[in-house]
Amino acid sequence: MSTSILENGKLKPGIYQVRNIGVNFTKVQEDVGNLLCVGGHPPSGEGLWDFQPLGPGYSIRKVEPKDSSKPDRYCTVLEGLGEGSAIAVSPYPTAWRIETVRNGTIRIFWSTTKMVWDPAPWREGENERKVQLFPSRNTGTGQDWWLTPARENAT
Repeated sequence: MSTSILENGKLKPGIYQVRNIGVNFTKVQEDVGNLLCVGGHPPSGEGLWDFQPLGPGYSIRKVEPKDSSKPDRYCTVLEGLGEGSAIAVSPYPTAWRIETVRNGTIRIFWSTTKMVWDPAPWREGENERKVQLFPSRNTGTGQDWWLTPARENAT
């Protein structure tokens, strides 16, 4: 995460591409309601998320093409709140806590809990992993995410 997206130590509202740094996956995309970490270099304008203040946290909204008739969809947890709960999208915004971690990365927490976005374990032959909630840990970087402003994605 570049310092240009921080203001007074907090994330500036805006549109970002979200990339996980610990598992070498390059974007987070929606697939049938769940979020997936996906390998490969995404085309410009895909896999973008709009981070906006919501109470003390941020809503995270899927950015759709301008000509899309799809309703707004926000990151949330649809079923249960525990270890392994899938991050999904819904028409209802949820507040996520964003914390800067190290080397310009962030962690995305569910509200006031210690549960963070974490790619599911690797399975042989998979190119995708669902994004799930898992307790925050101090080791490794699998729970750390880079944010790239949308304008920097344009080629």
